[in-house]
Formats: sequence, structure tokens, C-alpha cells
Amino acid sequence: MVSVLPVMSRILVISLTWLLCSCAPHGRGTYFTSGIRNYTGDGTIQDTSQRSGILQTRGYLVALPHFPLNRSYEHTFQLDGLPTIESKQIEIVFLVPETFSQTRTANAHSTVEFTLSTSDDKRVTNLNSTLRALIWSSPVHDHSGYALYHLDRSFFQPVSGERYRLHVRYSPAPGADSGDGYFYLWSGIGGS
Repeated sequence: MVSVLPVMSRILVISLTWLLCSCAPHGRGTYFTSGIRNYTGDGTIQDTSQRSGILQTRGYLVALPHFPLNRSYEHTFQLDGLPTIESKQIEIVFLVPETFSQTRTANAHSTVEFTLSTSDDKRVTNLNSTLRALIWSSPVHDHSGYALYHLDRSFFQPVSGERYRLHVRYSPAPGADSGDGYFYLWSGIGGS
């Protein structure tokens, strides 16, 4: 009669070895490419997906052009073909460098505005706020500085195939710090 204990032990050892060895990071952008290829809007889209053994995350980030924070800025961007990831929302973020202190009065009183509309001019979300009133958080992935957003106004649910227009405006208060800031959009599932 053959004992199943050695066979079960061998299967357990092989399974644990595979699990432990395959949990090393395998890099980013390894499998979420079809949605990325379909994006034809402004800015630079980056696949922020990650695989680590049996764990996977899917995500992307669209970085829009940088501009100096001590000057007024206004621009309208086309966001065509934004990937949709299950039921995850997209976050609109305003990024400032680490040297842009939130405790300086001029920086805190600077204002940021954005309006996101569909191709038929239906407003999806909008924001008009001083920087002081926003949440100052760590940015996602390889970006550094402070990610500023509003808990209710910075998120929207994308519709597959929709063409969006994002109008942004930044107005520095007199004496605001210099450095470059920019807007980015991020969406993901399973972590950042």
C-alpha cells in the first residue's frame, strides 16, 4: 500500500516554493496594455499595473503638461479613450512639488479650478478652490510632491468610449512659490 503522506508533502513543498518564488515583483505595465493603447487624448498615459506572483493591480496615470506655479495658467485638454477599469473611478489630481509649502499664506491662497465635460457639453464634475481647502496627499507611483484633491469633486466614473474635455485654471496668489505643477488623472484597482 502506497502512503499518500510523502506525495502530499512533496506537493505542499512544490506549491510553497512556487508561491514564494513567484512573489518577487515582475515590474509594471506587464499586462494592462489594451486600454492604454486606445487612449488618444492629451498628455502622456502610463500603465501603472503591477504583478507580484498571484497578486495583481491594474491602473494607469495620465500626466498633463507642467507649468510654473508662480504664473497664471489655463488650458483645455481632450481626454479621448480613457480606459475603464471595472467600476473604478478616475481621480483628477493637482500636483505641486515638495518645496511648495502648504503653510505659506501665498501658496495656500492660490486657487485651482477645473471643469470636466462630455463631448456634448454635459458637466461631469467641477472644482473651484483655494489650495488650502484641498487634501494634500502623497502622489501615486513614481511622482513626487503633494497630490492635491477634493474628496467630493475630484472623482468621476468614466464611460467607455466617451470623449471628455478637461478645462483647468490655476491662479497664484501674489508671492506664491515657484516650481512646476501639473494635473494628472489616475485610476486603478488593487492598490496604488
